[in-house]
Amino acid sequence: PSGPSRMPSRNITPPPPNTSTHTLILALCSGALLWPAAGVALRALRRRLCSWAAALHPSGQSERGCIKASGAHDPGSVDLFGTVSTDAAKLGSEEMNTLLVPNPRGGPQLSSFSSNIKDLGASPSGTKTPRRFVCLVLDLQNEYEAYLQHTVSGANAVLAAFRKRGQPVVWTNWSRVFAESHLYSAVDRYYGPRGIANKTNPVYIWSDGGNITLPPLAPIDDSERSRVIESNHLSKFADLDGSGREILYPMLKAWGVDTIVLLGSWTDDCIAATAFDAVDRYGFDVLLVTDAVATATPHGEKMVECIGAAICTPVTSADVASYLDAAPSDMVLPPTAPLHGSVYLSYDRHVCTRSRHS
Repeated sequence: PSGPSRMPSRNITPPPPNTSTHTLILALCSGALLWPAAGVALRALRRRLCSWAAALHPSGQSERGCIKASGAHDPGSVDLFGTVSTDAAKLGSEEMNTLLVPNPRGGPQLSSFSSNIKDLGASPSGTKTPRRFVCLVLDLQNEYEAYLQHTVSGANAVLAAFRKRGQPVVWTNWSRVFAESHLYSAVDRYYGPRGIANKTNPVYIWSDGGNITLPPLAPIDDSERSRVIESNHLSKFADLDGSGREILYPMLKAWGVDTIVLLGSWTDDCIAATAFDAVDRYGFDVLLVTDAVATATPHGEKMVECIGAAICTPVTSADVASYLDAAPSDMVLPPTAPLHGSVYLSYDRHVCTRSRHS
């Protein structure tokens, strides 16, 4: 009713508040309201902390005031065989085996290089190099079957040799599907939107079962199937699991791998990207099986020539099979973890975690 209350006035003392409950409610409400601002503030704080750290640790700068790259935590700066210094001491005064060719643009002659890994069992100076191998079978899958027939025989020979010696094999399958949420990148922008309606855009898999390995080359048991990566990246080292963990690199390190035998498709995309990462970023030796790689473009052979003269040692499937068949057990070392894909979860050192929203 309007007007003054007719009830007699009484001094009523409210019950004491439940402090913990009130605090929790206030925290939740303020968090819900301030979370976006808190995220911005945290990112700004992180940038400020990085600046402070750089100021406090000038060892990150060179004498010229530039940012100096360090090998302290860099897996690509580790000599896995411990032979570089020895080889340099014995052979460093000799001339390189370099082919000089005319420069079509004028100027100095150009140099054509080739791999110095001539003997898998020894370094250039003769130091024994026992190896732990892995075979990476990249994207030899149903979607590209028409382009892959010439690879099957060579790939099978390599797979048979690896299975016989108990060396690990990892399969990848290109698995990008158009309209899958939040999986678009610079690759999509490069190839563009055309070819989506008629299912010819090569960025995506269009056929049912298109991202399954060709039957003659497919995994044959549960252990092998656990080592299949459904991939979203050209470099297979770039794929992350749902928690943001790298998959391939920690898997290889858990097995103690130092040498990658690389085959698959496409030569001018996934093969090249994976090879460059393997050698430069992670420090592995890479053998490129030239009769077991393929592509759907006219650039495949040029790419084989390019990476074979830059980072990979070109070999044939017969070369790999004969070496694994003949090498003694002290030269082909067993893996240091079970042959199961889940071992990637057990290796933490030097493993990067990347966040899409960082």
